[in-house]
Amino acid sequence: MWTSKLNFLFINFTIGNIFTLLAIVSFILSMIFLSHISKINKKQIIILSFILLFFGLVGTQILSFVINLLYNKDGLNVLSKWGQDRSYYGGLILNIFISLFYIKKFDLPKYKTLDIITISQVIAFAFGRFSCLSNGCCYGNPTNSDFGIKLYSNLILDKFRGINLYPTQIYEIICLLIILSVIILVFKYSKVSGLSFYLYLILYPFARFIIEFYRNNYIQNYIIYNISISQFISIIIFITALTLLVFHLKNNLKK
Repeated sequence: MWTSKLNFLFINFTIGNIFTLLAIVSFILSMIFLSHISKINKKQIIILSFILLFFGLVGTQILSFVINLLYNKDGLNVLSKWGQDRSYYGGLILNIFISLFYIKKFDLPKYKTLDIITISQVIAFAFGRFSCLSNGCCYGNPTNSDFGIKLYSNLILDKFRGINLYPTQIYEIICLLIILSVIILVFKYSKVSGLSFYLYLILYPFARFIIEFYRNNYIQNYIIYNISISQFISIIIFITALTLLVFHLKNNLKK
């Protein structure tokens, strides 16, 4: 796919780097804009944005490291991959706890702030998946479908390079755009804060669980049968978010 290297002011970069940069910039700008229309302290939100970007990256690395450690008996090989592999759920889970701590410490409106963070990170995540498509990571299983894509990245195992694969990155981008549309509408029209936050934690794991069946699991990190670690985490997040949403709605109905 788009693996061409570009040169600007003597700096080499790829299309994937551009999408990564767009993800970072879009996250910060979305946080600022949404905090402005929600009348939340913009200074605190800007600081929180950079904190979440940092810990989001750290979280993806930690979970990826743990998964590789569990399914790769060669410890030195696992250490050599530090910084190369990332697992989205690690960043998501860590950032939820970081956000809750920050919100409480600086007395920000809890659910409104979580909604703002959620919408901003979904926008960034969509750009991030474009980066995955460009770089050739997070690719799908082989397929005979005419809708498959051929990838030639060095990140792809030799036996899968240049053959038709399920475009799982595109599947996820489409799902993220649909989810984004839903949570923006809810954010705009709902009188109950926190719905965008909970809906994302319900809708994305549901979509991710299904996409994982088409995604190439070269690590073979299955929990039971054909259920991968990502699918197992998806189930836990889905059930937890759905349960908390029910209690959240009940509490708001009592007010």
